[in-house]
Amino acid sequence: MDFDDGNSYVSVFSIGDKEREININYSTIGNKTIKTKVNFIDGSTLGSYSNFSVLSLNPGSYDTYFTVSGTWGGSTATGTAYVLYGCGNNDQLRKPIIVSDGFDPSNERHFNEIYDLMNRESLIEKLIAEGFDVIILDYNNGAGYIQLNAQVLISTINNLNSQLTANGSNAQLIVVGPSMAGLISRYSLSYMEQNNLNHNTRLYISFDSPHLGANIPLGDQYWLDFFASVAESQGAIEGRAKLNTIAAKQMLVYHSSSFPYPNSLRTNLINDPYFSFPTMCRKVAFSNGSKNNSNHYFSPVTQIISYNYPSFLVDIVGNAWAVPDYPSSLTTIFHGILDIIGPNYTEWEIKVANTITL
Repeated sequence: MDFDDGNSYVSVFSIGDKEREININYSTIGNKTIKTKVNFIDGSTLGSYSNFSVLSLNPGSYDTYFTVSGTWGGSTATGTAYVLYGCGNNDQLRKPIIVSDGFDPSNERHFNEIYDLMNRESLIEKLIAEGFDVIILDYNNGAGYIQLNAQVLISTINNLNSQLTANGSNAQLIVVGPSMAGLISRYSLSYMEQNNLNHNTRLYISFDSPHLGANIPLGDQYWLDFFASVAESQGAIEGRAKLNTIAAKQMLVYHSSSFPYPNSLRTNLINDPYFSFPTMCRKVAFSNGSKNNSNHYFSPVTQIISYNYPSFLVDIVGNAWAVPDYPSSLTTIFHGILDIIGPNYTEWEIKVANTITL
């Protein structure tokens, strides 16, 4: 493969290799072309290429930070709150706006990565210029219990309100929750209200949060299960690990580990009396969309994934379909085969007999 990093073609696979993880460092940003060439024993070759862009991470800098913790269900979670003071605030909290990180199953996002995500269209810079103090909250376990991380946010809210009181400010908080953080934020504010704790929040903003539950097509989940446990694909193993995190099971309407029933972790969350919406602040929600009033989804029972890998030593098939939206006879949503040379092979076929209701 030629990774367009100045080293021309390098050998990355040999006969018998399944997969490898390769880290490439680029010294420049811009458009890159990865070229792949396969050399066969008979001397023939096949090639392909793909294009992508290398971007530079544009991290900001924070003025100070503090660590927070919360306890729920006998467990303790922690987080780090990074503070960027607004212009003219003289390094004192005056107009705080809290932005929490969302679902981060690998715990790979920290201040620089979160800042870069949130500062699209220079949003954070504009807020700071208008005098807002931006607090970026990074949960140390980005895929743990939503209730537990909510306690971390509550600790952050209490800390900030104490600072406001000490600074003589009567400002109220703005709490922003993108993705899963929208669920964490609503739980935190509702918990505080129901326990007569003053959150001093005037505005709660939920951005693209799965309040009615997240959806990963069930056939896709079984696809990951098959390629992780049968084909032993490292990429599928990593994907399944993310799918099986506590927070993923809490958010997904249906999970392959408990189908046809919702996962018990989700059931417990939605039945939690604190998992409601706050009533003592303004609530605003945004959702990503096509912006042209068109839907982008798979029709019921249409094929989502078509994978077929034939070779001399091993044949692999992995196909997934969308679930039906009407009562039906048994309908296949996943079919996978791993046939290594020899008389035996492994086959999975997953069927559903009815529609999935939200």
